[in-house]
Amino acid sequence: MAWALPGKGAPKVAVAIPLKGTVSGEWATAFAQMIKATSVEMNIYLNGHFELDYARNDLVDMAKKDGCTHLFFLDGDVLPFMWNGKKLEPYPTVIEYMLYQEYPIVTGVYWTKRGYPNIGLMTDNQFAPKMLTGKLEDIVGRHLYVDVFGTGCCLIDMRVFDKVAYPWFLYYRPNERNAEGAWDEVSEDFYFGYKAKRAGFLTLALGELMCKHEGRVFHTWSGDAEAHLLT
Repeated sequence: MAWALPGKGAPKVAVAIPLKGTVSGEWATAFAQMIKATSVEMNIYLNGHFELDYARNDLVDMAKKDGCTHLFFLDGDVLPFMWNGKKLEPYPTVIEYMLYQEYPIVTGVYWTKRGYPNIGLMTDNQFAPKMLTGKLEDIVGRHLYVDVFGTGCCLIDMRVFDKVAYPWFLYYRPNERNAEGAWDEVSEDFYFGYKAKRAGFLTLALGELMCKHEGRVFHTWSGDAEAHLLT
């Protein structure tokens, strides 16, 4: 599903940052460079809440009230990087690059604390999506269509929120443990992915837009994929 930009290519982007504490100097510098490098109209929204689902829903509401055409989520520990064919380098024009795709939901790729990328597919078990577990070489430079994704660096056409019922984001855990005695759970961003898929939307994952996830597993490029923990 591809949509043309509304307003004859004149988007108004909500840059939405759900904060959970302070950010690093590296992140603050990268964010300032991103704002400077972006030529489209922007509104910047920051909020802090203990629960990320409340924070993300609130940011969407603010963007809707101000008439934004797109919402760009950027978490306070995610930094956009671009694979240039030889190495990963900081990418301050990430918003315009995502807009250029003219697709309802676009995400960058980053590794989670569990050691796999932030993108996956729905299964019959809503608590167990099939996460992409391939090597870095299998992802870099490819465009993949996925169902669920971590929303640390993504662009969403605001019209999606008109077609997906509220609440858009919800952390969900049943009242009872599963058969193995453990708690099942659905993160607030995967919950959105499930609802968006049921509303008819896939998400375009940009394999060249490899993000740095501070304090989490990050993959560097040295011929082969090589993982290390950031400190």
